[in-house]
Amino acid sequence: MNFLYPILERRGVEIGLLFLTMAMLIPFALGKVNVKEVFQSFFTLPGILAVVGGAIATNLNGRGLHLLANNSHLMFGLIVGSILGIVLWGGIPVGPLMAAGTTYLMLEMVGWLSHFLK
Repeated sequence: MNFLYPILERRGVEIGLLFLTMAMLIPFALGKVNVKEVFQSFFTLPGILAVVGGAIATNLNGRGLHLLANNSHLMFGLIVGSILGIVLWGGIPVGPLMAAGTTYLMLEMVGWLSHFLK
């Protein structure tokens, strides 16, 4: 297994995202969702907000990835926080990138507030 660690460290996120994306596209492959329904959803408030939410989430995930790359010691806290979210609030763990993105956002807010309050 030791030979896999460098590969997983370098490409593990991409491999995980590949499988997650494939799982999300299964309804299309099974014919449960068609292209017409997808395009119609873009003209509804939930559909528009889904596009905006997806754009914001991916931006935060990218910033969270940089946060983790520079502060890998935070990973343990993200895991503990994810477990607490599952146990206390019935959350669903979607991965450390979203948790890191949320952490990045909170750190930015704390920095902004501390600058504002000086």
